[in-house]
Formats: sequence, C-alpha cells, structure tokens
Amino acid sequence: MLGERRQVTMLNSDIAGFSTLSQTMGAEELVRFLNVYFSR
Repeated sequence: MLGERRQVTMLNSDIAGFSTLSQTMGAEELVRFLNVYFSR
C-alpha cells in the first residue's frame, strides 16, 4: 500500500462552553449552530 503526500489546511477552533452547550442542544440545533459559526 503506497501513501501519497497532499498539501492540506486545517482549522482548529475552541468554542468556549461548547461541551455544556452540546449537552443541552438537540443534534439538529447543534448542527445549525455550528454551520452558522463556521460560515463567519
């Protein structure tokens, strides 16, 4: 099995209070929240 090299870009983001937030939101609401966050 041969590997390949690619140039990629990664984004690491820390949302303050995300663990608590994700426990209080439903899955669909959380996805909408993240979509808005990452579209900015």
